[in-house]
Order: sequence, then structure tokens, then C-alpha cells
Amino acid sequence: MDVDRRTVLRMLGLSALALELSGCASAGDAGLVISDIGRAPQGNPVPSTLSTFAAQLLDAMPEGNVVLSPASIAVVLAMLGNGASTTTRTEFEKVLGSPIDTLNVELNSLDQRLVALDGQKDTHITFSNALWVQKGGTWQKPFLDSLKKWYGAGARATDFMKNPSGAVDTINAWCKDATKGLIPTIVDTSMITQYTRVVAGNAVHIKGTWATQFSTSMTSKAPFRTGSGAEVSVDMMHGMPYVRYLQTTSLTSIALPFRHPDLAFIVGVPASGPLTLTGLPDLCDVLATEQTEIVLSLPKFHSEFAQSLKSALTTLGLVDAWTYGQADLSGMTGDRSLFLSFVQHKAVLAVDELGAEGAAVTAGGASASSMPGTTLVVDQPFFWAIAHVPTKTLVMLGREDDPTL
Repeated sequence: MDVDRRTVLRMLGLSALALELSGCASAGDAGLVISDIGRAPQGNPVPSTLSTFAAQLLDAMPEGNVVLSPASIAVVLAMLGNGASTTTRTEFEKVLGSPIDTLNVELNSLDQRLVALDGQKDTHITFSNALWVQKGGTWQKPFLDSLKKWYGAGARATDFMKNPSGAVDTINAWCKDATKGLIPTIVDTSMITQYTRVVAGNAVHIKGTWATQFSTSMTSKAPFRTGSGAEVSVDMMHGMPYVRYLQTTSLTSIALPFRHPDLAFIVGVPASGPLTLTGLPDLCDVLATEQTEIVLSLPKFHSEFAQSLKSALTTLGLVDAWTYGQADLSGMTGDRSLFLSFVQHKAVLAVDELGAEGAAVTAGGASASSMPGTTLVVDQPFFWAIAHVPTKTLVMLGREDDPTL
């Protein structure tokens, strides 16, 4: 992430595979066929409904520097949500803040418009959608068709059961390629196991040049006070660009334009209090203001971030999807054999005098239970033992009557 780099937000989404089989699609070894449903047109621009989701998600992250692509995360969750039913689907919609059907239209409009900017006015945007499904599995055709129609996703049959490490290599190779090498990996063998059945991914890479670049000769060391109150020295860029500017009682924000007017880099500085976005004005409000020339000092920075989203998404209301027997992903397979096993996010961003470059990847996977058909809830007094298996010797033995004592 050095000179000549630009901003983030390019997405990657779930893919689809379809083998016609009386209303279902089977991802068998013979004949992987792409769904014959065409991609929906981008239609008119659809205003985003994701601002609340984005704010809540950011505030749920650990303290310190955080880099997220809410759009990338929303794409993967919406893709998975297309395969959810009953209360599980309702939870996906609660977290995202809109019905899945509404998000399909919104995200389809967004990603096609982003891709259309590639190659224009020093702007480079790549977009990749991917879905990996277990070979030999049975997948519901409406699920696959929805992903093809709204996300333009293609599907790859993968043998998670016999070769999970090979699947890890395949998914990470896609990740590296889709982010132009900025994010080499997104999954590992702790996420992809022999029980994995489906993985959805969304990748983003955007690189753009400022409409008015900062002069490198003006960059100088300057103090910056961190969230803990400590003072550090940063490389501060200085300039007098034309920006959109908005000041409220709680937030001062600017939108620094890239050469392509469809992209802007927003900076929001809260008036006081902790650095939380929930409860503050929508950062995008500044985009409705007129441009004005200001004297701007902005730090150069390079930030990287990686995080499992399970805890944050559970806090936001996605609860049942993680538990076998409670999750209802029957829209994918026709039964309730799958549950959400991971949602992982990585993102990077570099800002300098010339522009900004960023990338983000989100991957979400669903697995089958490692003990299908068997459930044991130990909710009463029990015995325990540590045994030497070859000799059947009880090396240690006990009885647990009250685990709280």
C-alpha cells in the first residue's frame, strides 16, 4: 500500500450453480451447469438502506483502527439470506435492516454501477462473486437462480469433505486475485473443514486519484491525539481542495472527491465523546452539500484489519443461524441440515497525496453437523472419567452434581 493508491469498496458475492433436477439443482461430479437465469438489469439508482447496519457493525468492532466494507459484508449476508427460511431469514433481515428481496435489488444496482466505473478517470474497480458448494450435494434451484439473477454469481463444485485444505487453497487464490494481491488469504483450515458444505464470498478492490492531489512537498510531521489521549507524530498532508463540507452540533464531515465524480472519500470528525458512529448523523449526509474550498490537513495512513464477524452479528440479532437444529437454511438444500459456521472479513486501506486504494473480502460458510441426527444436552448430574483406552483403565473418575460449585 504505497504511493498512487485509492479508496475502498468493491464487492464480492455468492455464486450459483444449477443442474436441473425436478425443481432442485445437484452439484454432482458430472456436468456443472451455470443457472440459465439472466442477470437482472441495474435499473435506476437505489438509495442505500445500509447506513444503520454499517454504523452498528463498526461500533461492534474492537477498539483501535478498524477497516470494514459494509457493502461487501452485506452482499455475503444477503446471498446467504436468500437461502434462509422462517425465523432465520427474519434474523438476517433484522441485522441488515431490510427485507432480502429489497436488498437483492439494491445490491444488484450498486455493484453493477461500481463495475461500470472501472477504467474511467484514473479509476480502477474490480468485482468478483463466488460460491463454492460441496460436490454431490443437492441445492435448491430458486436459491441458485436468485444468486445468479441478483448477484451475477457463478458456482464452483468443491470437495470439502475429502479435500478441505485444497478448498482453502482455491478460495484463497481467488481472494488474492480479486483484491490485486492486497489481501492474500481470507479462510484457513479452522473455518473450512470436512463438514463445510457451502462458502459464499464477496471481494472489493477500488483505486482512485484525488480530483485535487496533495503536494508531497507540503507533507510534514504533525501531532495527532489518539483515542487514549496519547499524542503521536504523523505524516500530515496539507492542501486547499474543493470538498463538500457539513458541520452539525455533533459531527464535522467532508467529502473529498476523486477524479471520477461518482466516488468520494468521506471524513467525519465527532465534536466530542467516544468514537462511535451510532447516534451520529449519517456520514453520507455531506454528499448533499455544495462544494467549497477549504484548508485541509489530513494524515497519510495505511490500515489493515481482520475479524471474525460471528460475535458482532450475533449481538446485532443473527442468533439462530449459527446453531445446528435451530438454523433454517432450507432454502439452500431443501432441509435443515446446514448452519452458519463462519463469516470472516478482511480489509486494507492506504491514503496518500495521490489518492487512495483499498480492498476488502468477506467470506461466509455453512456446514453440516459433525454428528448428524444426534443431540446430547448435559443438563443434569453426570459422571466423568479419564480413561486409558488400550487397557480400559479409569485413570480418573468423578461425579458432577453442581457445575457452579
